[in-house]
Parts: sequence; structure tokens; C-alpha cells
Amino acid sequence: MTRLMIICVVGLMPVIILQGSDHEMGIQYGQQAGKYLLARKESSWARALQTMSREKITRELKARQWHIKKNSPEAIAMMRGMAEGAKESGFDIDFIDVLLSAYDCIFATNREFMHLRLDDSRYGTLNDLFSIAKTEYYQGLAWSNKARLTNGDQALFDLAQAATAFTRAQAHARQVYNELVPPASNPHDLGLKPYEETSWSKEYPGEVKK
Repeated sequence: MTRLMIICVVGLMPVIILQGSDHEMGIQYGQQAGKYLLARKESSWARALQTMSREKITRELKARQWHIKKNSPEAIAMMRGMAEGAKESGFDIDFIDVLLSAYDCIFATNREFMHLRLDDSRYGTLNDLFSIAKTEYYQGLAWSNKARLTNGDQALFDLAQAATAFTRAQAHARQVYNELVPPASNPHDLGLKPYEETSWSKEYPGEVKK
């Protein structure tokens, strides 16, 4: 099925116009947004590796891939295309990177939430908020599946609804995750070395801020 999709996230990335099959649209997305995908890849892996090894993350993603392929095979086709398109544009991105970037927030939050004690004062509020996130995530899957059965303007509308639901799910899950795993507040939290003045920074003092 040939589709037309227009993606515009105000303030984050330029308008991206996609057309064709799910795989073809994925390739076009990767070609146009490779820089964005690379940034997502780096942040997603950095976050995931704080609590799990790369081998365990890969095993979990492969298990998750089976469920996604069963319920939303078009998502797998599009993500494979995204990785191919980005790589063609010179960005070091594989399918597993796109898969992690697309679903890391929901699943990372679920993993952390499982360790939260019932007697924790935050449990009730966070449980309600995460329940909303999971509901929105499955609403996104439902809209995505519906889009597979339609075409034209209706398919475009269904895909827009799916994108909205997935975005809201990620935002709500992020709120929960940040409460359970506070984001880094200084370079040391990220395993980075303290800033050291270099010959380059001395030569161009206005380019580097401590």
C-alpha cells in the first residue's frame, strides 16, 4: 500500500514528507532525519546502559521485536527502512538502535517501576500516571493497526492519531522515569571527565564556556 505522511515536530526537527510503502517511508525518514536519529540513538543507549548490559538490552529488544512484528508489522518495516536510510546518509545507525530509540522510554520505565515498593509514598501517583502512559501506548498501536486497513485521507488521519498517542505515552512515561531515575545534573553523573582547558579553548576562548 502506498501512503503519504507528513511529519512536523515544531521546534525539534524540520517538516519531513514521506511517500510509498512502510519500508520506503522509513528509508526516506532516515535519509532526511539521520542526525536526529543519531542523537536519539546516543541518548537511548546511554540511558539504557545505566541499568543493564548491552547484551541484556539486545535480548530484551529481540523479544520485544517479536511482539511488535505480531501486532504491528508495518512498524518493523518502517524502522528497518529508517536504519537503512540513515546509514545511506552516513550515520552509524542499525535497526536495533532505531528499535531501542522508539520504545526505550515505555519499557525502561516499566522496568524501573517494577522495583517500586507498594508502601512508597510515590506509588499511587506514579502508578496512575504510568497507567495513562500505557493506555496511550496501546491506543497508538490500535490507531496504527487501523491505518493498515484504510487508505487515502482516512489512513493519514489514523496515522496522525497513532503518532499523537505514542508521543503522549512517551511524555507521560518520561515523567515517571525521571522521578524514579533522576536525570543527570552534572558531567560526573554521565561518567564524563571534568572540563579541562585545552590549547584549542585557549586560542578560541569565546567558543568554549566552562
